[in-house]
Amino acid sequence: MIMLMANINDTWQDITAYTGAYSRADNIRALGMSFDFKLLSNPLDRNAKGRELPIGTKLTLFSDGEQIFSGIVVSYERSSLSEYTYKAYDYGFYLNKSEAIIQFNDISASAAIQKLCGENGIPVGAVADISANVRKIYNSSKISDIIRDLITMGENETGKKYRLEVRENKLFIEEYADLIVDAYYQPAAGSGFNPADVPGSFQSTYSIEEMATRVLIASSCEKNATIRATAEDSEAVTKYGLLTRVEKIDDKNNSQAMNIAKKKLKELNKVKRSFKITLFGDDAVRSGRILVFNQPDINLVGAFLVRNCVHRYDGFNHIMELELEV
Repeated sequence: MIMLMANINDTWQDITAYTGAYSRADNIRALGMSFDFKLLSNPLDRNAKGRELPIGTKLTLFSDGEQIFSGIVVSYERSSLSEYTYKAYDYGFYLNKSEAIIQFNDISASAAIQKLCGENGIPVGAVADISANVRKIYNSSKISDIIRDLITMGENETGKKYRLEVRENKLFIEEYADLIVDAYYQPAAGSGFNPADVPGSFQSTYSIEEMATRVLIASSCEKNATIRATAEDSEAVTKYGLLTRVEKIDDKNNSQAMNIAKKKLKELNKVKRSFKITLFGDDAVRSGRILVFNQPDINLVGAFLVRNCVHRYDGFNHIMELELEV
């Protein structure tokens, strides 16, 4: 059961009865989660007037008693006398808007993230061990961009992938391997199933537009055009053509250049296979999670990363629309 609470005049109130069309969404490229809903407030009806919410109102959405969204109203539209459409974001919104000036001197990327959050009052839930060494100054950069840059340093050195997101008003950075979800949909008490076993409508795409069959590692210094390392798959070049990707690294990482080149080639040297699919909903599923499928008839077999996730709630129905990638 869905329940929407709003903080009105410093008091939490249940506004579920006169709101609806709930939709929450997040994307692997974005830090925060959005939440959209409609609200009815009729100035001509004494029992239904004055319900509209001001921008900045705090909201909390619950599903069967569990909090699935917490954030603030950032905008709204009025499309008729009585209908309002609201958009809210979770507290990742502030990381995307706030800027910082900070310097890191020979500390790990994970320690740098902890320092950045500590100096800017950002609550931290968990930060994975990201061992890349950081020596860099950020001047008037968005906090979210700084964190992403630090994560990228770690990914280039280790080949691991990390997910950045906000949950329950806290920052979490975790390895993707730790984010596998065994989805579950329960239409009625005592019965349920894994939505991945019952796929709905789908669309699949195969493409080499983002493929690289050769990776060059160069210095990030604009005055230095030296190629530090090259990794190439000759068989893929013969089959798909020469598709070159240039990655720039700090000079201090020269000794790791070949390792970075090999890991980047392994990541990019493949036919990209993606799916758009509709499934019964599970609130535990969001972007950055991994779902496992076994649907050979539609070539949907194995572990897939959720790149984009939209949950829609309509009465007792809960549907999720996902974009997946191998």
